Amino acid sequence: MKFKNTYLILPYVIDILSKLFLEIIYKREQDSYSCIKFRRNRYIYIIHKFLCSKTHSLGILNRTISPFKYLRMNKYARLIYKLENTFPVARLPHNITKKVFYYDNYDTKYHLLPWGKKVFIDYGIPQEKPEVPWMLMPYSMHPVTYKYCDEMNLTHYRGKKRVGKLFFIGNFSSEYNTFGASPHIQKEFSMLSRMDILNIIYNKQGEFGEAIQIFNLCEDFNSLLYHNYRQILYVNKFVLPGSPDVRISQKKWLPVLSMFDFFLAPPGVQMPLCHNIIEAIAVGTIPFTNYYNWFEVPLEDGKNCIAFNDEKELLQGIHRILNMSKDQIKEMRENVILYYKNYLNPEAFVNRIYDSSSDNIHVSVILEDSDLIKSINKKSFLFVKK
Repeated sequence: MKFKNTYLILPYVIDILSKLFLEIIYKREQDSYSCIKFRRNRYIYIIHKFLCSKTHSLGILNRTISPFKYLRMNKYARLIYKLENTFPVARLPHNITKKVFYYDNYDTKYHLLPWGKKVFIDYGIPQEKPEVPWMLMPYSMHPVTYKYCDEMNLTHYRGKKRVGKLFFIGNFSSEYNTFGASPHIQKEFSMLSRMDILNIIYNKQGEFGEAIQIFNLCEDFNSLLYHNYRQILYVNKFVLPGSPDVRISQKKWLPVLSMFDFFLAPPGVQMPLCHNIIEAIAVGTIPFTNYYNWFEVPLEDGKNCIAFNDEKELLQGIHRILNMSKDQIKEMRENVILYYKNYLNPEAFVNRIYDSSSDNIHVSVILEDSDLIKSINKKSFLFVKK
């Protein structure tokens, strides 16, 4: 029994010791501090990913490292401890007048302190223009994807030889028939769902003849990719799966994305925004999408995306892509890469915060939460300001 009690209390002892250890080790001051109490799966990692950079360090106030707490965390939330230049801290430095403070709740312990800059993290899209400068945190790649990429890898992928014109691979199980718990998005914005889009393409396949190539087996898709790459061949076709079983591992996802000129980026389940459109843009693959205006700076048809709103424009878009010249594609790819660097790159976003002359900033985060998504409509500030 005595051994059992010792075993049970051990995590708490480790917790206390780890806090003391952090006090000793992390004496250096951070450039910013966060007190974010939001706990939803991968988004706690994504939010912190966009609040730190190589040149701007971040101290996380309400989290400490210990085996006990670590094991209770979601697998994506645990990734915050692997973020570059991010540290758990137990106390603040004496002088914070030049520090940035990120928060998503009003906590008098921290909020009333004389911070140099306060940044409120809000979830959803405001209906009216905030009274202070407003920014929309970019949607991100999937947390696991960041594990396999850095700026050097992205530069490599952007310069790779392309072996095909247009492709799509992604989840299209039955839950994608509507926008999951938020079907009002489909109605409010007259937006085709993922399965609407795929069913239109499958039904109209004959209109494109052999220009549409559908695979039902992973082996066949991989054979096309790597045979063409070795043979320096280019397929002027729209390549897509005919079965949900055709998948690509997370590790191979960015290399495969970078093999095509265009990527069909249909909406997700809970909301239109999906990680794959960000991943496509990051490697210079041009998005073909119907939610081009769900960004703080909208994507522009013919410049950095091919946009569509309905069935007619979807089919016209496929024809436009299949008939597009190399020079047009090259120009669009350069625009897409520039768009990522300016508006979607985490480091660019945190630099905007530091460069702002305001000492109070309102940052909105769009995430997969049914109640938050239900509050978004055409009158939301993101759409009205355009």
